Amino acid sequence: MVVESFIADMRSSVDGELTGRSQVVDHLLDLRLAASANSAVVEIIDRLLADLPGRTTVPNEWWLGVLADVERAWRHVPVAAGGSGTPPPVADRARTVPPPLPRRIRPE
Repeated sequence: MVVESFIADMRSSVDGELTGRSQVVDHLLDLRLAASANSAVVEIIDRLLADLPGRTTVPNEWWLGVLADVERAWRHVPVAAGGSGTPPPVADRARTVPPPLPRRIRPE
């Protein structure tokens, strides 16, 4: 239920027409960490981070829509056995992990 409480807190902190871009990035990274067991939600958040609008601010209309989309995706996760409310672990994590960055060759 951590993801739902994060989203509720983030939604309640929205005020005015714009939010700082760095704050949105921080919130998305917090959500990504909290939802790490759900590869579909992590994929959505990664896409959002890559396509984040604005240079210094983000329209709150967009931000509230993002929070609704992430919440909707989270709620459609099957509950793990035992009814804990935690999504089941990803069966094949290797397919969802991006390849490592290339190593930088240092001139001698």
